[in-house]
Amino acid sequence: LLDNFQSFQISLPAGVAAAAMVQVLGNMERVAQVLLFLAVAAVPALAANYDIDWSNAADYSSWASGKSIQTGDTVTFKYGVLHSVYEVSQADYAACGVSNSINSYSDGNTVITLDKPGTRYFVCGALGHCGLGMKIAIPISAASTTPSTPAAAGSTPVTPSTLSSAGKQPSSPSAAAIFHPVKGFIAGAVLVGVAVYC
Repeated sequence: LLDNFQSFQISLPAGVAAAAMVQVLGNMERVAQVLLFLAVAAVPALAANYDIDWSNAADYSSWASGKSIQTGDTVTFKYGVLHSVYEVSQADYAACGVSNSINSYSDGNTVITLDKPGTRYFVCGALGHCGLGMKIAIPISAASTTPSTPAAAGSTPVTPSTLSSAGKQPSSPSAAAIFHPVKGFIAGAVLVGVAVYC
């Protein structure tokens, strides 16, 4: 950039060239400041993902204890064709009712973004499964500036009461953090912008 500017400088009087150089550098500084601001704003972009092996062989009553689940985190329900996931109200959660469900899923790999603070309630829609304990309440707090931390791989947040017919034990929450796609795009654009303009 400076080489091109020096060749441009030859045809301008010294005062005009100096003023142009100051203006170009000033604009670059402003762009860098804006990009730095955007980078700082994107810092709380890490979100945790919690895997839930959704089966009637597990006790989900204490699943959320000890977890710091925040807005922006996701839960992934993994289940077979005999199960489903219904999001319900607190009253329907207590009564195992699904007729007034908020959302229902049956794809076997349901990813739900926890987008607002509060408690969300989920039950299995298969007859009798909710009554046998196949229901989960997930308390969500407002996101802080530090990413939430899923339970360590060695902990046992889901306790199976019996093993399923396949002999599988429900999985623990994933310890891997994921990068939120929109905030990741912003952070990437900021880094590219800083590299280009500086």
